[in-house]
Parts: sequence; structure tokens; C-alpha cells
Amino acid sequence: MYKTVGIYGKMENLQEFERFYISEFMPRMLKLPGVIEMKISKLVPTQLPDQDPEFQEIQLMVETYYESAETIRQLMGTEEGRQLGSLLSVKCQGKIGAYVAQEYKVKSSVVRL
Repeated sequence: MYKTVGIYGKMENLQEFERFYISEFMPRMLKLPGVIEMKISKLVPTQLPDQDPEFQEIQLMVETYYESAETIRQLMGTEEGRQLGSLLSVKCQGKIGAYVAQEYKVKSSVVRL
């Protein structure tokens, strides 16, 4: 499975950005051909020893799943893809990061009674 992962941190107004993302950005993304689903996660830092303080600034993680790696490449080159990328840059009043990933799943084989 191929996806993009967006991370957002040090947001000036997290609730406002989250509302924008869910009500405006996600519906537009989900209309694009080859986009399967999107997930948004609010992150709360753990108290791991020696955890890098910069990672504790990350507040949201968004995963967007696509039919293929080629779909991601094609969508990034479209006018709508560029517009959505620009819109994120304008609306995000904080730190932003974006990654392309290939996802692998490993499930537990433990039998539960």
C-alpha cells in the first residue's frame, strides 16, 4: 500500500487547522482519482527517556492512501494537486513535513480466547 504522511507541529491554532483539514482539505483530496482513504491522528507525546524534544512538538499526523505509487506521482503533477499543496502551506501556521511511504502490515498471530 502506498501513502503520503503529513506531520504538523507547533500549530498556532490546532483546532482551527483541524477543522479546515477535515471540512475543506480532506473532501477535496478524497475526490481525486486513485485516492482511497485518509486518516488523521492527534498525537500526544509519551515520556520515553531521551526522546528528542522536537518530536514532542508534532501534533497531527495525516495518512493518505493511494492505489499506487504512480497515482501519487501523477496527482502531485496536476493543477489540483499543486493547489492543494499551496493551500496547506497557507493554512498551516506551524511546522509541516510530508513523506511518501510504502506501508507494510504485520499482524499478531496470537490466539485469544
